[in-house]
Amino acid sequence: MEHSAALRGGATMLGPKARIHAIKVNKKVNCLGQKIALSACAAERKVPTHK
Repeated sequence: MEHSAALRGGATMLGPKARIHAIKVNKKVNCLGQKIALSACAAERKVPTHK
């Protein structure tokens, strides 16, 4: 619970603010990008495999 700004421990107005730096990408665009990346790896015969 925040107190009055005049009191000790009161409201913090100009402090650092947490930001999310992730870029939002549509699902279809993401799938297309993964498909292009896998096709490029397959062309170089460097297909990633799961162990």
